[in-house]
Amino acid sequence: MTWSAFSYYAVLYFAALKPRIDDERRHDPTLYADFEWLYERMQRRSGTKEAPTLQDIRDFIDNEPNN
Repeated sequence: MTWSAFSYYAVLYFAALKPRIDDERRHDPTLYADFEWLYERMQRRSGTKEAPTLQDIRDFIDNEPNN
């Protein structure tokens, strides 16, 4: 149920936030470890190991409410 309800959002939000996550992890490498774990599992379950493209991320953010 989690996969079908949230995988689309988890994958794209993690991809969109990855630069910020990487920046914050310079101070504490454990930050967002659970979010990354979820992202990796969602990616694996979807059958693709490719990260969303920059265009995928832009389209997602442009269509999110309150962006």
